[in-house]
Amino acid sequence: MEMEEGEVQTVHFFAPNPSYFPLQSVEGWTILVTGVHQEAEECDLLDLFGEVKSLHLNLNHRTGYLMGYALIEYDNFEAAQDAISTMNGTELFDSTISVDWAFCHDPSNASYLRSPHSHRSRTTIRRF
Repeated sequence: MEMEEGEVQTVHFFAPNPSYFPLQSVEGWTILVTGVHQEAEECDLLDLFGEVKSLHLNLNHRTGYLMGYALIEYDNFEAAQDAISTMNGTELFDSTISVDWAFCHDPSNASYLRSPHSHRSRTTIRRF
């Protein structure tokens, strides 16, 4: 679906907590998959999540196994939202995975809500 110049795109999303909303990264829409079995491979996740822009799996350098999470990036919002809603709670190698947005904005953590003294340095005062 091509957008015309000057057209505003409206994005609707499902969020377990309606007070926060997903943020788009520089490259696209990124989701976080947790609970990934340590023996899973990239091809296993690609089979589950379909057409993705990029997939990042981090390994434990001591053991060589996965750290238990993956970052998956999609080009468009709808594909990422669909992956979250369909894949959250599914099984992968006898392990239940959780899928949610990797980057979210939570208005309750906004800097303007902090105390008036939050601009002060929190380092201790040196007394000689």
